[in-house]
Amino acid sequence: MLAAFKNAGHLHPGGYYTKWRCRTIRNSAVGAALNAEKRAAASGYNFAVDNCLTKAVAILNAYGEGLRYPGYAEAPNNYFNNLGQAGWGPVHQL
Repeated sequence: MLAAFKNAGHLHPGGYYTKWRCRTIRNSAVGAALNAEKRAAASGYNFAVDNCLTKAVAILNAYGEGLRYPGYAEAPNNYFNNLGQAGWGPVHQL
């Protein structure tokens, strides 16, 4: 994952992602996350309400994360920077 974020990808140049952080999920739901990923891949794209961020949040929520805000009309870096500290590890540079 980190290599994919660091290097150029299908829809982003190298260096597009610059930071990451982790959180431990005690009761993960891998099957639900895989189903959410399939729905996200098939749902198309809408800049405000069905974009890379909202899809990622939906998948993480299905996995068990419980993010409170779906990310509508939000810049990904702003969303990341405002996650708060509750349970999240430190920010790491790629």
